[in-house]
Amino acid sequence: MTGVEMQTKVERVSGTLSIPQEKLLSAYTYSYLNDAQDLFIKETFEKQFEKAQPELDDLRTLMVVDHEVANLTEDTAAKLWEGDLPDNYRHLIADSTKTVYCSSTDTYANRLIRSEFLREVLTFTYSKTAFDSPVSNIHGAKIRVYYSDFVISTVYIDYIKIPLEISVSQACELPESVHPEIVKKAINSLIEIYDPQRLQGKLITDQVNEQVT
Repeated sequence: MTGVEMQTKVERVSGTLSIPQEKLLSAYTYSYLNDAQDLFIKETFEKQFEKAQPELDDLRTLMVVDHEVANLTEDTAAKLWEGDLPDNYRHLIADSTKTVYCSSTDTYANRLIRSEFLREVLTFTYSKTAFDSPVSNIHGAKIRVYYSDFVISTVYIDYIKIPLEISVSQACELPESVHPEIVKKAINSLIEIYDPQRLQGKLITDQVNEQVT
């Protein structure tokens, strides 16, 4: 669906559900659509990453792979290299580092460690950072990779980017197959605000599903 088609569907279905007409102006509608898009991405990513082998097909159009991290700078005291996450970064899928050890240069998957466990991992003999298993950490808008007796050459990330906002001139970047789900989420948000009791019933859910799909 185009942005206008999604807008029209939200307004048409919501108009049958006692939603105040002044809340169905295009500016409001696109706000709800973009909130719904963000919620869909968040829920899909979190749900899939609970699995051992996540399937992110519904987010495939937002995937950026093998992105080279920019502005790498070294902190010799902390023995790490730090680089900028992209401006359009939303969620990390995977990260890796090209390392140089003795006369060998190769790229290895990083071990992404949460900040609260970082000190323990870096100091424990059997979990320390290594050329073939570098330890990494997300620190604000930066990614850090720690080194020991090896050299860090390049850091790569695969990530989910922030989508462009849906508008009159911008279609949803997610696959066409999930557009109805985003429209439903936008409509449900309107119902939750302006007629929350109706959202509890199966009848209203069926009614929305029937009109959107």
